[in-house]
Amino acid sequence: MTLQEAIEARHSVRAYKNEPLADDAVKILEEQIGAGEVNFDWV
Repeated sequence: MTLQEAIEARHSVRAYKNEPLADDAVKILEEQIGAGEVNFDWV
């Protein structure tokens, strides 16, 4: 398998919705990020 074939086999297509996250989802994510001491910036 070539590198290009591996990349194509691994590639996944994601469908994102253009809508804000629910407040409770943001709270849970922030708690989990904080617990893991991960630096994360919301864009």
